Amino acid sequence: VGTAHLGEFGSREIIAQTKSELPQAVPASGVVVLNVDDTAVAAMANQTAARVVRVSRTSGAADVWATDVVLDDLARARFTLHHGDAEPVPVQLAVFGDHQVSNALCAAAVAFECGATGEQVAAALATAGPTSPSRMDVVTRADGVTVINDAYNANPDSMRAGLQALAWLSRPES
Repeated sequence: VGTAHLGEFGSREIIAQTKSELPQAVPASGVVVLNVDDTAVAAMANQTAARVVRVSRTSGAADVWATDVVLDDLARARFTLHHGDAEPVPVQLAVFGDHQVSNALCAAAVAFECGATGEQVAAALATAGPTSPSRMDVVTRADGVTVINDAYNANPDSMRAGLQALAWLSRPES
C-alpha cells in the first residue's frame, strides 16, 4: 500500500481500504499473497477467507523470505531466497533497486504456489526485466556514464526508490 494513487484517494488509509477489497474477493479455496513488511497489507490477512501466504524481507516468520540482501554496483539485488523448509537458493535479480526484493518475493510466492522449485524461481527472477518503459530503466553508455530513466508515473514511493538507487550508484568506490 504505497502512495501511487494518493491523488485519487486522498490518504494512504483509504488506499489500503480500497486495496483490501482484492483479498476480500478471493474465495476460501484461493490463495492470497501478502507482503507483511507493510502493516496495512499484513492486516489484510484478517479480511480474507482464502489461505494466506506471507512474504517478508526481514522475517523468518513469513512463508517466503529473503536473507543476506546485497546490491551490486548497478543496484541490482542479490539475496538468499527461503521457502518453508525447502533448501534456500541464491537469487540475482536483473532489475534495479533495493525495492525490487519485495516484488521478487511476491512473484516467488506465486511461483511456489504453482509448483515451481527454488531453482526454477531463481532462474526466472535472474532473467525477469522491467515490464514498463521508463521505469527504473538503467543504461550504461559506452563512455561509462550510467543513465537512470524513471520517468514513468512518478509518485513519492517511486521517486524514493529511484533516488535510493541513484545514491547507491553514485557512492564512492570502496
